[in-house]
This record gives sequence, structure tokens and C-alpha cells, in this order.
Amino acid sequence: MGNHIRMWIAAGVVCVSAMAALPANAQQETHKFDPFFENLLFQSQAYGFEMVGQRLNMAQAFAAPVNPALVPQLQRMELRDFARFRGTLAKGNPALEKSLAAALHDVMADVQGGKAVTAEVVKARALLAQAYDVVVDPAVQKTTHFKAAVLANLLMANDGVAEAFEDAIRENWGYPNGWAAVRRVEVLWAEIAPQATPAQRAEGNGVLDVLKSVFYAKPEPKIPFPAEEAEDVEALAIQMVGLIELVGDSYLHTGRDLRRLATHLAAVTTTACEAYERGDDAIGVEGVSAVLDHYRVQLAGTLDLISVNLRQKATQVFPRLVEVEYDFYEGFENLPPDTRQVSNAQLCRELVTVFNEAAKDLH
Repeated sequence: MGNHIRMWIAAGVVCVSAMAALPANAQQETHKFDPFFENLLFQSQAYGFEMVGQRLNMAQAFAAPVNPALVPQLQRMELRDFARFRGTLAKGNPALEKSLAAALHDVMADVQGGKAVTAEVVKARALLAQAYDVVVDPAVQKTTHFKAAVLANLLMANDGVAEAFEDAIRENWGYPNGWAAVRRVEVLWAEIAPQATPAQRAEGNGVLDVLKSVFYAKPEPKIPFPAEEAEDVEALAIQMVGLIELVGDSYLHTGRDLRRLATHLAAVTTTACEAYERGDDAIGVEGVSAVLDHYRVQLAGTLDLISVNLRQKATQVFPRLVEVEYDFYEGFENLPPDTRQVSNAQLCRELVTVFNEAAKDLH
């Protein structure tokens, strides 16, 4: 990358870093909305819808037959992505849940069979849009602060713009996740940009132009993959999130107050445990999936420093409840799996204990 682009990135990150350095109370007073603390589960469900849509776009972007290494990435739409909202959809509209499940299965059957998926993708997209409206009030979907939170996830969460590029260093065909995500970011940014100042619009458009034209110009990954560019992509994504915080008047970085975050994760996990205890595992999975995102990115590294035992316990328990990524085990690759004969409800309660203990240790 040219030095002028690196200097531009650096200038933007300075602004975001300065914002992140503010005391937690000052940051909360800055913005009107706090979506990940107001309703973490809700944002996770929305991200599930976005990720299913993203993978449908990926499936359609490649001619059949697709590279076999892409298949596991696409399979996530009918597994962990769908799991983020499937239980709630089944309660709100059981017939639609079954239809969407069948449509996503049909897409994957054709992908794995080496067939074109255009017709199946069109059907799945239509059902997905209907399901989105069942789980997330359409009026809420139109609000700027809701879109701001969705944008933050698309930029920074698992399989989003920043993480897809980093993951592609190890798994090259994780790269198309970022290619699809940045194009969805462009759509949602255009919808909230009218609320931005001219300078903010220019900055956001510039960041997206670099992401699209320099780092994510094509859906297929470069091989050998340019690992050295991952930090540049992350810096741009962080810069964009900082800008979206201002435009959306929303607090989008949950790691600024880790004690508050640990307490919040304990509360959300408790609700998931109650679902497991009444035999509603699909709802329990939704809650644990929502919690995992913020534990993995914001809290896990800190537990390495303040309580290795808590980190070890979480590392053993989470994979028994939800799917995790390879980097979830970083530093604990040789940890033996948890083979105890215990219920999902008990495992979930152990996570609550992890978060409560972490909150006590964080000052």
C-alpha cells in the first residue's frame, strides 16, 4: 500500500484512539444510544440475519462449482448464523422458520452438488426478509442507531470486514466474508450518511472506497495472501466505527468498561440459562452466541492477565454450547476438552459464574 494511504489511515485512527481513551462515564454521556448494552441479544439476532444474507451473496458471487474451501464458510448460514435467531423465529412464525431452514438447505445442497444457486438464493432471500421483519420490528430496522450497531458488527465482528481479512491469513477462503460485508456496509452507510456532516460523509466515503478498491476489490482471495495488510484493514474498520458512533449517536465499543461488560454478559447469560432449564435450547443458544462475541473480542485477553482459571473454564465450556472459531483457543490449544456428563443448563450457569467472578476481579 502507498505511504499516502497509510498516513491517511493513521490520522483517522488517532481520532478514534482519543475517543477510546475517554473515561467510561464520559463516553456514555457522549452518545444517546447504547445498543449493545440496551439489548445485546437483539443485536446478535440482527447480525445473524445479516450474516445469512452475506453468505447468500457469496454463494451467488461464484460460478459453480465453487472452490471446496469456500463450502465451510457458506455452511455457516444454516448452522451458527441461523442459530442466532432461529429459536425466536420459530416462536414467532413456526412455518416461516421451517421454510427458511429448507431454503437454506436447498442452497447448500446445490452448492455442494456443483450446481448454480441463483433460483434458490432468490427464494432464500425473500424468506429471510420476511423472517427479519418477524424478529426485528421493521420500524426499528429503519432507525439510525439500529443501523449503526449493525454496521459496527459488519465491520468488526466475526466474519466482518476486519476479522475476515485477518482470518484469511490462515483460511484463505474466509476472505469472501469481508468482500460481502464491505458491500453491505456501503449500503447501510449510504442510508445513514444523510445524518452526517459533509466532512463525516466525505471521510466515510473515502474509507469505504479504500476498503472496496484496495483490499476487497474481488470476491476471491489473493494467493499467496497479503498477510501484512491485515492491520491496515483493521485500522480502516476501526476508523469507520468511530465515525459511525458520531453519526448514529451510539456507543458501539463494549470494551471501554470491562467490569460493566462482564456484569452485562452475566445477566444476558443468565437469561439463556433459564431457557436451557425449561428445555428451550434454541433460545439458550441465541443468548450464548450473543455473549460469545463480546467475551472473545473484549474480555478473553484480559482474563489471561487477571484470572487464567476463569479463562480456562470459559474456553472449555463455550464450545460445548455453541460453535467457536480456531482462534478462540489461542494460548489454550493443549487444553483437554471438557467431557463431563452435565446438562447445557449447568454449563451455562458455569459461564455466569465466570462473568460474575471476572466482574469482581476487574477494577
